[in-house]
Amino acid sequence: MTPQLLTPMRELDRRQADGVDARLPWCEVDRGVLVAVNDHETAEAFSVEVQEGERPLEVDCGARRLN
Repeated sequence: MTPQLLTPMRELDRRQADGVDARLPWCEVDRGVLVAVNDHETAEAFSVEVQEGERPLEVDCGARRLN
């Protein structure tokens, strides 16, 4: 088994609605923010990196908007 480095993450925000859980984890090392989405109805889960100048709650996550 290959050892994995754990990156310290801090959760900036979390919202839940209609079976969808959206989190905003922030990486303390590279200062990057992700939008992590978990749809409990479809069992789909994915994350999208927030680009510089982008607003986290307006990130395009496919058919669903987060706000």
